[in-house]
Amino acid sequence: MSKISNYLRNRRKELNMNQTQVAKQIKTSNRAISRHESGKRIPKLEALLEYSKIYHVSIYKLVDLRIEDIKEGETNDVNKNS
Repeated sequence: MSKISNYLRNRRKELNMNQTQVAKQIKTSNRAISRHESGKRIPKLEALLEYSKIYHVSIYKLVDLRIEDIKEGETNDVNKNS
């Protein structure tokens, strides 16, 4: 599992949110949130910006985690729509 997926899942739980609530705020599907949190897909930068807003965390932190995953080979469909 990737660093970004672990972080996203843990942060959502810290905020007592479920995947449906996050999906509505980000304007995406529960499936996309699940894929991001399971490490099946690394979120695109646009999605990271939305996560940073609702999770009250710096976009730079999320981007750094994403870059670390890519460097470690955890690219999991990074170029596909998430």
